[in-house]
Amino acid sequence: LAGKTGTAQIAADTGGYMTGYYDYIKSFAGFFPYDNPQYVIYFSVKRLVSSSTDLMKVISSAVGEIAKLMNMDGSKEEEATSKIVELSNFISSSVSQTVADLEKYHLVPVVISDGSYVVNQYPLSKTKVIEGSKVFLMTNGTSVKMPDVVGWSTNEIIRFCNMIGLSYHLNGYGKVLSTNIAKDQVISFDDVLEIELDNS
Repeated sequence: LAGKTGTAQIAADTGGYMTGYYDYIKSFAGFFPYDNPQYVIYFSVKRLVSSSTDLMKVISSAVGEIAKLMNMDGSKEEEATSKIVELSNFISSSVSQTVADLEKYHLVPVVISDGSYVVNQYPLSKTKVIEGSKVFLMTNGTSVKMPDVVGWSTNEIIRFCNMIGLSYHLNGYGKVLSTNIAKDQVISFDDVLEIELDNS
């Protein structure tokens, strides 16, 4: 990975710039592999209450995951291929059959609401995913209970909230540590999901 970090001041409403200790925008732009670039990564955060080292941990983790997915980490091609699954179209399929099909391919179904058939899915059909990936299944039900989200990635919890139309607020970065809505609690869409991340 090759790239450049950046630090920018934040304009104040009264003119000039903010002067607080954390009143900066930290960013990173880079490309990899540096000797044969295939990917560009850009990361920006406003008022980072942490160190630049923590920011770089997030970036290196993202790069590592992409490298694994694209078989750039030195693993055998046949092993990587065997772990990639192309998703089918599960919309209108029964929940029970869809769950069985996903588990057969070592995927992790996340059933949203208490319905009997699937009305929406993410990722969409024909998307290629790796074994162990979560597949979100919105059903025709009306009651949504909070799943066990501890350990979910930031992207996964955001996807869940967006699919059900739930407002959320992220605290930190990394994987989900806890939320203000308990597991198995029926979700009220007047609530805001407070998500504590583990900063790892």
